[in-house]
Amino acid sequence: MKTQLAWRWMLFALSLMTGCHTAKQEETSASIRGGDATCTTVYELKGNKMTKYVLLYNATQKKVLSKKNLSPFELASFWDSLEREGVYDWLPSYTSSGVNPGTGSSCWSITLLRNGKVFRSSGDDAFPSDQDPRKVISFQQTDRVRRISNIFEIDPKNRAVLPPR
Repeated sequence: MKTQLAWRWMLFALSLMTGCHTAKQEETSASIRGGDATCTTVYELKGNKMTKYVLLYNATQKKVLSKKNLSPFELASFWDSLEREGVYDWLPSYTSSGVNPGTGSSCWSITLLRNGKVFRSSGDDAFPSDQDPRKVISFQQTDRVRRISNIFEIDPKNRAVLPPR
């Protein structure tokens, strides 16, 4: 229980810092993470280096799963894909409508740093709707979130298979 509370507190603190903020113009990075107190998958882009890793047991252990240096074309395609998917229209924070009927809490966050701006969004058992990113869907990851995760995924065979729009 303490672990879940610590995880929720961390995401709450992150949600207080959400939205667009000024950053150094030359900095470029992106990350998306999702999971629970026992296992969190993280995709992290720093410059042109994409890394996928898992954090186990409330971030006490880190295991790198894959790394890749993106070409200039892949890097441009990455940022263009995020724009096309409308990630910048997401709310700063998504909160569920009640208690998760499943076995545990699912938390996620995304942080993008580019062109001197920082964008953050996060959710606790809640996700942006497929129809309108300003609407909240509780307890069920949406295709909108899966599409963004697919943009970060290094290995195409690990990408979620999604229905056409």
